[in-house]
Amino acid sequence: TNQSQTIVVNGQKINIGELLNHKPSQTNNENKANVISKEKYTYGKLSGVLIKYDDGTAVFQSMKKQNNNIIVQEYHFNKEKDIEKKKPTSVVSYNQKDPKNKVTQSFEYHRNGKLSRKRTTNAQGTLIRDIEFNRNGKPEEVKLYDKKGALIKDQKYKYNKDHSVEISSYNKDNKLESITKTQYAEDGK
Repeated sequence: TNQSQTIVVNGQKINIGELLNHKPSQTNNENKANVISKEKYTYGKLSGVLIKYDDGTAVFQSMKKQNNNIIVQEYHFNKEKDIEKKKPTSVVSYNQKDPKNKVTQSFEYHRNGKLSRKRTTNAQGTLIRDIEFNRNGKPEEVKLYDKKGALIKDQKYKYNKDHSVEISSYNKDNKLESITKTQYAEDGK
């Protein structure tokens, strides 16, 4: 691979050599697995580098420019076969200039392959959003937290047979604030 090769992603030039030489965070590699390969890779609409480790894990890494900063996104996979299934265990995002200030999204899946839980934590590891999904992949409950991890809001979703969804929002004291009902046609519109 030509280390100075650039590619264009969403109208932005990305230097593949820079990605290949960039060291990924150790979020998925606490066991100090060794890199066995690095290669150019396209994951969905993103272009970047796929890094494979000798313990069977993998990290897809992409960079994008945002407000004169380079934002690094790392998609971590516990098994190489999860790459094709598009089932990362986590996605870590950070500014290349400040790699310690990370936002991490962790994912869990139902047996049917659909998302069961998505948790977002800040750089300090404090939970800031927790979403639970039903077996159909629809949200059941969304909890929002402040920067210190204190609950701010809890939203519970109820799916009705008449193709409507009721969202009950509770405040930090578990008091009902509002109920929003959305009606959908049979085709989901």
